[in-house]
Amino acid sequence: MSEGLRVLRGARRPEMSVPQASREAVQYEEKTLQLNEESFSISYAAEVQSVLEKFQLRVLKKKLDEAHQREAMLKEEVRRAREEAQKHKEESERHKEAAQEHYAESRRDALTGLANRLGFMEGLKLYMERMRELENVRLGVLFIDIDKFKTINDRYGHETGDTYLKLIAEHVGKVLRPYDAVTLARPGGDEFTANIIIRHMPGMDDEKIAEDIADRVRGAVSAAKHELLPPGSPELADSASVGMVFYDPEKNQTPEELIQQADKLMYEMKHVHHQRKEDAHEKERVPAEDDSSCDVEMPDTAVPGIVPGH
Repeated sequence: MSEGLRVLRGARRPEMSVPQASREAVQYEEKTLQLNEESFSISYAAEVQSVLEKFQLRVLKKKLDEAHQREAMLKEEVRRAREEAQKHKEESERHKEAAQEHYAESRRDALTGLANRLGFMEGLKLYMERMRELENVRLGVLFIDIDKFKTINDRYGHETGDTYLKLIAEHVGKVLRPYDAVTLARPGGDEFTANIIIRHMPGMDDEKIAEDIADRVRGAVSAAKHELLPPGSPELADSASVGMVFYDPEKNQTPEELIQQADKLMYEMKHVHHQRKEDAHEKERVPAEDDSSCDVEMPDTAVPGIVPGH
């Protein structure tokens, strides 16, 4: 109760005997005081309520502002986290791409773009594993050596020699394209290798298949040389020596053994080819009056190097 009300209440006089009019005046005064008190209480309560509401609004506004600030801070943190995650993702992708590129480069010949020795051996191992699961297919391994490549390098220069190797890769790749799963490679120098998966149907002759492939390869090398060198060049007479073996899953051969067999056969064919050319030249030097030289037939210089069934 306010100080004013207490003063008003304290101003009441003690009851005493008064006329009826006086009692009514006193009662009226009391009712008036009561009404004033109630009116004051209602007004005070309303004022207090207003103050409380304003206070609550300020508190709520402050909390709302703080919530907005926290929300803004969280959004900024999320944005930064996303940016950081994106940076890490891009960096990871760059590292992955670099690793893939390095992996590919380590297995690719820089000059021709073909597989190198490492890439070829990995492919050969994969094909050999597949042969254990597949039917009616054969895996052939070629070893190709370019004849007189050093002569071309020495006579026309290394740049011409490099161009020759690239042309060989292009032409040989074209003639081998009709076969399945071809991997043409350049292990180094003037040597090329190839993995070929051939669909083997009943009645097919491995020897004829190998002869056909070897002829195609020699023809491709000759085409590359004719494209590069001027007409009449003495080097045009030579092509390539080819050795080809077939993988037999029953013999448990290793990739290294297959390559060694194809390489050995290629050099055997190179020696046979060279010997036949020497024999032909020797017969050409026989005097004309010798009747035995009249019907000399030049041997076929395209000797296929094959080992069917190996």
